[in-house]
Amino acid sequence: MKKIYFLLFVIFLTSFFCNVFAQKKSFDSTFSDNLIGKKLSEIRIIFEYDEKEKFFNGNYTIDVDGMKQTDYIDDLSGYFEIKTIDVDKKDMYREIIIAATIEVEWTYKIFRYTGDKLLDLGELYSAGKIDITGDGKIKTDGWMGFWTYDNDYIFNKENNKFEIVGRFEYDVKFYEGFDGEITVKKKFKTYKERDIKSPVITNFKIGDKIKILKAYTKYENCSEDYEDYCFWYLIEDKNGKRGWLQLKDFWQKVDGIPWAG
Repeated sequence: MKKIYFLLFVIFLTSFFCNVFAQKKSFDSTFSDNLIGKKLSEIRIIFEYDEKEKFFNGNYTIDVDGMKQTDYIDDLSGYFEIKTIDVDKKDMYREIIIAATIEVEWTYKIFRYTGDKLLDLGELYSAGKIDITGDGKIKTDGWMGFWTYDNDYIFNKENNKFEIVGRFEYDVKFYEGFDGEITVKKKFKTYKERDIKSPVITNFKIGDKIKILKAYTKYENCSEDYEDYCFWYLIEDKNGKRGWLQLKDFWQKVDGIPWAG
């Protein structure tokens, strides 16, 4: 239910802002804030509007105290906002973040002004939340069709870029209010390892309840049209025994997977 309300809210914002901005040829956001210590800087961001296509084309110019840089951001035809953040509370800088969305995924662009340079600190993505912890880390989340996962970005001071922390195994998180229990409608097996040649853990029967706990998202020997269906999932039976199986081998054999929409 929470996910539905979020989608309706995004649709409302998208409709409202598109109707408002369609009356203009550009959108100019100008404001002031402290970007270097207590020094006040003027920040100006101009988004280009495509009169023929009737939407913002994604191109924009960021201007800080007269220092300019052009860039591009996806999904700029939807809702967007600009504000300042503090990536690292131990340094003297505050950063500029530009957020844009048209559906459920947000794109974030982050810039730092050093007085003589305007640095592009990278691009981040999130299905919803963004948590700026103030220690050089930013936490976001992603959407995988019926579950969410946590992403961590860490600021690399050597190249002045945010880098995603790479991993393949994630805890499977469902929307609030869903207990994660799914019902078997056709028999299948789970295995001790991510290999159908490994020992069988559980032979599920019709009517059994399962819980999906983890996902392993590295693509391996996948011949499916959609590689996501080759992800391995750690499945728990009613007795607490846990085994692995690829999504392609069980998603049509169960009822209750909370697919989006």
